[in-house]
Amino acid sequence: MSEEPSSCEGKVSSSRRAAVSRWTLLVLAVALGVVVAPAASLRDAALTVLLVGALSERLPARPEAGWQPFANLDAHRNAAVAELVEHVSANSRPEDRIFVWGWLASLYTLTDRLPASRFLYCTFLTGLIPWTNLADPNRLDHAVPGSWTMLRADLRRHPPLYIIDATPGNDASFGRYPATSVPELARLLEEEYTRERVVRLPDGSDYFHLYRRRDDPRD
Repeated sequence: MSEEPSSCEGKVSSSRRAAVSRWTLLVLAVALGVVVAPAASLRDAALTVLLVGALSERLPARPEAGWQPFANLDAHRNAAVAELVEHVSANSRPEDRIFVWGWLASLYTLTDRLPASRFLYCTFLTGLIPWTNLADPNRLDHAVPGSWTMLRADLRRHPPLYIIDATPGNDASFGRYPATSVPELARLLEEEYTRERVVRLPDGSDYFHLYRRRDDPRD
């Protein structure tokens, strides 16, 4: 699901920093598509996905109060995003890193927390190209070769305080890859993390699963 920021009052005075963050994420995404994908077809597909994703999100500056992150998400989903962002912001420090599994890379900007990995989206790690190859089997052998090795190295270098599983909400069809069904992630979560919070919609369905590292990397 593409995301567009709503207009709302009381935005933080760091809007210029948010604008820089948007361009930084875009440049990083393009560079990653060129460097990581070994085959021309994969590289072109990756670049297309990342460019569309980065441009469609147009990451918003986070308002002080009464904010609604995305105009084209319904009120319930906006409330879920706000709940998650407020929890992470209140229970971490600016220098802590997080890792978002799924599509919602905007959570890095909204929480004002750096990513623990170069993979801002999980397209390389799953092989899923949103709105494109949805009929393909849910197999991780579609992942870009070497991407999981890179992710392991990233998470060792910058252990995230929080891992956010954004797949339960099924944004951009990533619901087919819940974190606990991916062997590498499931093992990491079981061995090193505790599920701290589940953010649900009013109908009782899960939207986010939030995991906190038991061995706090700040200690």
